[in-house]
Amino acid sequence: AGADLDGITRTELFGGFLKLTYDVTEDITLTAGTRYSYTHREFRDRSRLDVFLEPLDVVSDEAICGGAFAASPDPDATCYDVFIGVGLGLPRATTAFFLPVLGDQVFSTTTFQYTPIEKKKSWNSVDWLARLEWRVTDDAMVYGYVSTGERHGGFNWLEENSFDPETILAYEIGAKTMWFDGALTLNGSAFLYNYKDKFVTETMDNTPVTSNIGESRIMGMELQFWLVPMPNLLINGSVAWVDSEIREDFFSQDNSNTAANPDSFCPFKPVGDQHGSGPTCDGAPLQNLKGNVLTKTPEWTVNLGVMYTFDLASGATIVPRIDFSYRDEIQFRQFENPLDLNDAFTRTDVRIRYTDGGGNWWLEGFIENLENRDDVRTNQEDSGSLRRYY
Repeated sequence: AGADLDGITRTELFGGFLKLTYDVTEDITLTAGTRYSYTHREFRDRSRLDVFLEPLDVVSDEAICGGAFAASPDPDATCYDVFIGVGLGLPRATTAFFLPVLGDQVFSTTTFQYTPIEKKKSWNSVDWLARLEWRVTDDAMVYGYVSTGERHGGFNWLEENSFDPETILAYEIGAKTMWFDGALTLNGSAFLYNYKDKFVTETMDNTPVTSNIGESRIMGMELQFWLVPMPNLLINGSVAWVDSEIREDFFSQDNSNTAANPDSFCPFKPVGDQHGSGPTCDGAPLQNLKGNVLTKTPEWTVNLGVMYTFDLASGATIVPRIDFSYRDEIQFRQFENPLDLNDAFTRTDVRIRYTDGGGNWWLEGFIENLENRDDVRTNQEDSGSLRRYY
């Protein structure tokens, strides 16, 4: 038995933008822009599924197998009925026939031809940007901008429904400065991103699908610096703080609350139960995700690097460098499940490079992840009881 799935997603994109820059004064610049985007998506699914065969007892399953034995009424024969290995949950037309084999076995062979799903949908959007820059001195500039953006929607695989576009209204203010005759470069910014219908991934019937969260927000601050305290020595680093939140009621119908994920979205269920894709959880409303953090948004991130250039008499250079980073804990999914949590971690890398005097070749040695941690994950996939990290 096997499955032959025919699914096609076709996307057509078109866009154009216009940007204008105007010097209000010698030190103040205004930038305005607009962008038009058009997306057309076509989704087609025609799936033919060959099913598995399962032996059934002819006596206990007489109602199922009786019709087959009209041509071979052997009371000791075995009837084989359909066992569907993959349930796609799509509309389908069913054809069935019975075939006696070797006189003592009857095979019930069924082919399911799924009714084709064909969807077409188009989205278009007009986004804009307004940015103001003020060159306070030759070594300092402050700026602020507000802009909009949109990611157009699409279709979920093996699902009839589509998901809506994701939109953002972004604000940012910041400054870029140089100090001590260029020995110190210091940049800082603060930002606020308001999302509408942000894309999130849920698991429905063991299949990952894209859903929309109504309103959510990300805000934060970032500071970057480059410091040359003495010739040949460079120190650079950054620190960022981010706060994220789902700000609108969102009742997830994700059904991956299994033994591997017991504290998921139906806290009233015992470990290992699935609440399915219904509107309630043991008669109570599904868990409201309002107030939860968004995925992959660490609260604190820190980076620090130090390098020194040794100049040799031959003109060659030796440059050792050390990099340290810290990332706060993150959630791989929006449910604040402890099993979706990746703990905070640090990472330290060292390297040293030799470059010949003519700059024609170089040789580098390095050691990465001095902490020797093997539990740092960058992503997670869930499909029912299956969880995979990488």
